[in-house]
Amino acid sequence: MFLSFNFIFFIQFKNEHLDKKIHYSFNFNSLILLIPFLIGIFQVNAQNIPKTDADKALVAAALHGDVQGIKKAINDGANINVQDEDGFTPLNRAAKLSYYHLVYYFTQLGADVNIPNNNKITALHYGVEYNNVKIVRLLLANNANIDARDGIQECPLHWAGWTGNYEVAKLLLKHGANPYAKNNTNITPIDLTIRQEHKKLEILFKRKKYKKLKSDYHI
Repeated sequence: MFLSFNFIFFIQFKNEHLDKKIHYSFNFNSLILLIPFLIGIFQVNAQNIPKTDADKALVAAALHGDVQGIKKAINDGANINVQDEDGFTPLNRAAKLSYYHLVYYFTQLGADVNIPNNNKITALHYGVEYNNVKIVRLLLANNANIDARDGIQECPLHWAGWTGNYEVAKLLLKHGANPYAKNNTNITPIDLTIRQEHKKLEILFKRKKYKKLKSDYHI
């Protein structure tokens, strides 16, 4: 006979526009089922961990938007996709700080625009949050994933719906973003516009003719 223990596991996703706690209850004997989930959230890509002094210098320079420091680190051979302890790549950090010139610089060097940080937030999410049309347009031109999901399964259009950022929302819709996409609690971007009383954006989303597919719904 196996002893059985129950416990509550708490995870908090630091979503920039919606700070949520998710509560999970597990039987001790089923703990192994949690392992892949934890790995998916907290593990930085091993190949992007800072390995050299140049990598570490790039991480430090990117954190402060230090252009000269960034260029020196790159010239010294730093990995353009190196991730800091929070999972930020230099490009992701630049998008969060709204440094268009740095986002542009990194894309010109071939940086991966879709690497998320530890909270599964991508550069496109940040571009949308801060209503930075230039950054969003640049990222989309460099194959940013329009349906990238953060830690609570929200895509960039969810963030637009929450913040009410109209111009970036139009741009996302133009590139095929789905206003019917559901997060992990079945909330859509349209739902968020209603909740936040962004009437103009609500109308825009509802006008979007999008074929609802089974794959649009989070299960």
